[in-house]
Amino acid sequence: MGVIGYGHMLVVKLEADKLNAYDAASGLNKLVFPEFYLLGALCISFLLTGHWFACVLALPNLYHHVRSYMKKQHLVQAVDIFNQLKWEKQKRWYKMIYLVTLFMVATAGLLWHFPELIEG
Repeated sequence: MGVIGYGHMLVVKLEADKLNAYDAASGLNKLVFPEFYLLGALCISFLLTGHWFACVLALPNLYHHVRSYMKKQHLVQAVDIFNQLKWEKQKRWYKMIYLVTLFMVATAGLLWHFPELIEG
């Protein structure tokens, strides 16, 4: 969630003219692969620990990442960033809401099975 929040902060700074397009695009592009790796690790950890519902919830975002990488749309171009500003801002809000929901589902699953873990 921190990676998404930082990316949103860069987009907001660019929108308010407190950051130039090249620095914003460079900062956003540095966040792409860590976000990909973190979500992939999250999906694998859900799969290995048997949290099937949370894994199924994480798959659409993983599919979006793979599809954007295959179409070479995962990086932001400094020249086009002002044209994509509204889309980038919305995309980051949706991802943040999605990850908060996924976190709540995973936490609820942990709390649901917590008595079973203690009794052992």
